[in-house]
Amino acid sequence: MTVNVRLTQRWFSLVAIIMLLTTFFSSATSMQAQTPTPAPMEASPTFSAEPGFDTAIAEPANNPTHGQPFNEAEAGKPNVTVETAPDSGTDSATPELNLGSQAIQGTVALSISVQPVVRHSEYITYSFNYKNNGTTATTSLILDVLWSDLRYEEDGGALQYCPPSTTDVPGCGFIKASVFGPTITVGQNIPSGIRYNIASLAPGQSGGFKVHLIIHPNNFPRSLPGGAGVKRPTASGKVYVNGEVAPSTELTVTSLVVGPPLRITKTATPDTVLYPLETAPFTITVGNATGSGDIINGQMRADARPATNVVVQDTFPLGSQLISAEGNPTVSGNLLTWVIPVLNPGDSRQYKVVFRKLDGQDCGILSNWNFNVTSNELPVFNGIRIRIPGDGAAYPVRTPLIVKEIWTNPGGFVYGTEAVVTIVVQSFWSQPLTGVNLQFKLPDNTTYLAGTSNPAVVTEPPPGQFGSTVNWVFNMPAGTRTVPAEKTFLLRVRAGFFDLTTPDQLGMATVTPPAGVPNACSIPMPFNPSLLARLIISMGSNAPVDTKYSDNSYYVQRGQNFPYVLNLVNNSNQALVVDKVWVTLPNDLGANFTYVPNSSRVNGVLQAPNTIQNGLAGKLEWLNIPVAANSQTVILFSLTVQGNDYFTYCTTVYGTLAAEKIDYGLNPICVKINPQMKLVKTVNKTKAVPGEEVIFTISLKNLESAPYQFGLLDHLLDFDWIGQVSGYATPSYDPSNRVISWPVVTIQPGETISASFRARVPGDINNCNPGDKLNRLLFQNMVGPITPIPPVFATVQVSCALIRFVHSVERTLVSLEDRFTYQLAVINMNSTGPSTTVAITDVLPVGFTYAGMDPTSPIATPPTQTVDSNGSGRVQLNWSVPPIEAGGTAIIKFFARSGKSIGLYENWFIASTVGGISNCIGDCAVKTYKNTANTYNLTLVSVQALITIEPSISPTTCVLPNTNVNYRLTVLNTNSHSYLRTTVVLTLPLGLSYVSPVGTTAIPQTSTHTDGTTALVWTNITVPAKPDNAFGAQVIFEVTLKVGNIWGNVNTELAAISTSGLIPRKDGTVDSTVKICPQQPSLAKTIVQHIPKIGDQVIYQISVANPNNTAVTATVQDILPANLSFVGMLAGNAPAQSGNTLTWNLTLPAATSPSGSVVILKFKARINSGVVFQKYTNTATVTQSSVPFTTSINGVPINTATFTLGKPSYHPQLRR
Repeated sequence: MTVNVRLTQRWFSLVAIIMLLTTFFSSATSMQAQTPTPAPMEASPTFSAEPGFDTAIAEPANNPTHGQPFNEAEAGKPNVTVETAPDSGTDSATPELNLGSQAIQGTVALSISVQPVVRHSEYITYSFNYKNNGTTATTSLILDVLWSDLRYEEDGGALQYCPPSTTDVPGCGFIKASVFGPTITVGQNIPSGIRYNIASLAPGQSGGFKVHLIIHPNNFPRSLPGGAGVKRPTASGKVYVNGEVAPSTELTVTSLVVGPPLRITKTATPDTVLYPLETAPFTITVGNATGSGDIINGQMRADARPATNVVVQDTFPLGSQLISAEGNPTVSGNLLTWVIPVLNPGDSRQYKVVFRKLDGQDCGILSNWNFNVTSNELPVFNGIRIRIPGDGAAYPVRTPLIVKEIWTNPGGFVYGTEAVVTIVVQSFWSQPLTGVNLQFKLPDNTTYLAGTSNPAVVTEPPPGQFGSTVNWVFNMPAGTRTVPAEKTFLLRVRAGFFDLTTPDQLGMATVTPPAGVPNACSIPMPFNPSLLARLIISMGSNAPVDTKYSDNSYYVQRGQNFPYVLNLVNNSNQALVVDKVWVTLPNDLGANFTYVPNSSRVNGVLQAPNTIQNGLAGKLEWLNIPVAANSQTVILFSLTVQGNDYFTYCTTVYGTLAAEKIDYGLNPICVKINPQMKLVKTVNKTKAVPGEEVIFTISLKNLESAPYQFGLLDHLLDFDWIGQVSGYATPSYDPSNRVISWPVVTIQPGETISASFRARVPGDINNCNPGDKLNRLLFQNMVGPITPIPPVFATVQVSCALIRFVHSVERTLVSLEDRFTYQLAVINMNSTGPSTTVAITDVLPVGFTYAGMDPTSPIATPPTQTVDSNGSGRVQLNWSVPPIEAGGTAIIKFFARSGKSIGLYENWFIASTVGGISNCIGDCAVKTYKNTANTYNLTLVSVQALITIEPSISPTTCVLPNTNVNYRLTVLNTNSHSYLRTTVVLTLPLGLSYVSPVGTTAIPQTSTHTDGTTALVWTNITVPAKPDNAFGAQVIFEVTLKVGNIWGNVNTELAAISTSGLIPRKDGTVDSTVKICPQQPSLAKTIVQHIPKIGDQVIYQISVANPNNTAVTATVQDILPANLSFVGMLAGNAPAQSGNTLTWNLTLPAATSPSGSVVILKFKARINSGVVFQKYTNTATVTQSSVPFTTSINGVPINTATFTLGKPSYHPQLRR
């Protein structure tokens, strides 16, 4: 049996120290009043130590990358078993409740533990233990557990998630075999957690269970900046006893996701511009936690761990050739690979790689961007290990000789006209160039005008030849890599009368350097001149202006002859003849347009169309229409309109001019047959509030001399239909389109049809959208709906409550017991007068407390506070605010302090006036508080553990008595504010003693309790805020401790408090346990070190250890000095006593851990007499055993304990 020596009285010393500090903190915080001192825990009932439990759940099902332990010396197996402590000499043991200053402990006390560090893809196991410290059994016991960033199934957004359910592990990671004590029922899911219902817990009874979750593979440390901060898996437990609505016990513990935050970068050195065929060096740097945000003030981020089998890969840049690479990488194709066996946090490696830039491939840049790093510690997805990429580096590459640009003047020119072409050549070559050749092939629709080039071309092409080629041979002065030499070439061209149709008809300028100058990237530059159409055709009408209702649309009567105008404009200085001009007649339902005989005139001369085709989709054609240079030709004609009422009918014009393109102006011209109907819509109220009813009245009157068939149609738009009041017929309502439809009827000349109906302004006073709300009147015929032009609307102005309220929170992410600001705003929307007195109520989230007014609050009056003692325990804040001026805003800013449990918490805010109406804006919802439902404004705050304290002991391997160990504790703050006036308390058990601080750590205050525990205290510490783009801020304490004459595992205790918020401990015992391991059966003895006086009691502790894999027996004898007498046992079986000789007959089970199987014998003895300042030594021996025992280390006895008798204290008596 492995026995861990724990501090059964440690909380007496720890609490005593904290109580001494109460005065120190009372001026700044009320936290002590909110955190009752935990009572010492009594021994719990026994339970088995779960043999084989770790093996059974070491890996999640169906996922080989999950659940793998990474270093048992560092963090133990993924599933931490319940540790055991001696219990009156029996072989059974109970879990010890591990209470810290981060707990609120009620009648049922709670302990939660978790491994202090974990990696991605592993199980994280939470152990929950509880004990009834009351005098009556519980009738109802609920434990709500909340986890940070929890998902109930695997999810990339999760920090931790539930493994798939199995028979042994049902629900969300609930381990059935771990349950002890009363029966547990896994209840329903709650936000970010699970509810557990626990059967009746008797007075003094304990129970517990374990839950294991999986850390999602996405959660591995990433270097900063650009990566991610530390990840803290966190759990909070809330205990509800006998129907409590508010928890009477709360506790939060955290772990830390660790791993190597790898970083890889690449730089181009020196920073220069390359020519093709030159070489370029790149420097690759790979590091572990080497980003600027990974080390703050010389302190490494807490989650950094060594990387093993680090693989660095780099890919050749496109268009390059490898010249050399440092570090002897393997080369496979275009891939370089380096392998680093181990890369410790803070370490880095550099590799210089040189490439040659090839000519003609990936011109313009040598970019080395495809490189990455991975290690055995990074996660695997779909069989492929994640690789961390780096930001690429590049060299600009300059092509020595290029065509910079080609343009024409004017930029666009008309078919058949001339333009000047300008070509610019640039040389970036660092030497002069002789015999450079520039070849320019003209586009296939332009000709070169002889003798117009400057400088002169080598040979003139044939005059008038389309698409000819011209050449220049010239010299260029030297340029630089960044500043070129330039040369300009001019020539004049004339455009033809056709467009280019294929890419090979484009112009092309190509420059060629002399031999020896790289030119594969000197790309020919295409040229396509912008030619403008000579002919522009547009369409219009000379109908009366009052019939026009848009740029190209007119109202007409059925049978009317409607006039059209065609304008043919020639923008060139040459006359032209349009091959064909034609118009297409309307092709819509019911159209039957016909040409009006003798209505066609060309430039005022009667000229009938060459083709006349009347009716649906008919056309008119005119052939060979001349247009003078820089002039226009006008064609007039008319069409007789026939068609359906209210249909829009359009006529479109087209033309052809050989192969030239034609531009079009206004086109087409449209008409609508529009019988004269009068539509009227009114509403009985022009102003209303949400939810109010209004009555609309609509009517249609026939103003024509003939009967028409129409029906009313109404589009509600912003209103809700209630029903008809009166009307010429019963309507139907289409809710999906919000349309009311009345039947089509015949309306005689001068007759009117009408209807009235009720509608409701949408929304309510708490869901109000103010402004003008519209209702549109339409009508319909047998064909379908008709939209009046202009449209007919009725408008109702909707006004919201005169008082609006909304609130915000300073930070949406806060830590445990963190202080932050809520801002409440009440707005008086009345612009003409003040409001009445405003009543403001804010209901804080469960567990939150009011922490005072913000000094910057415009309203400084503190609120009255009430607590919902019969319900949720929520704190309600109330203000009465004087009338707010017209258009003004009242603002209250106050401090709140979050609770002791993680999770999402909702704050509720409401404001109202006497007899008035108020309106919530923003995120609003109806909530019931104290049996009353109201609409509140809501804000959400996520509470997480943003500051933690983490212990670690070095070495983590076994040590021997009388050796030193190094104890290091790290306060890690990832919050946005600092933690002031922080006190850290480290409690050492009997067997560990303080030696000295390490490095810059301040000397702590020390005090030793009579039970042998020693407290080290640091006070008035400031933990800085997390810097931007950094992992966090850290304060580190490091001390040297000495191991005394003791065997087994001894555990330290750690707590921290601050005026700025709660500092939970990263719980667990692996990193805070000193393992004192015998190499053979051994006995050691120690004493509580203080100077006793006659009449005092001293405490001795004998530890007997068996490291063998078989049980051993031993008889232990301790002969007390003659001036002492045995009082009684504190731990272990009582001895056989003969005078001052104490004898124990022990059986030590086979060892199950390196610490061996350890039996602790702890007892008190009274000093009856003695000589002051004389030393008294007591020795324990093994008088008989089944195997040899040792009582010394390297010849130094470890089985003796000595004290020095102190001088009695005398207190004078005063007499009157």
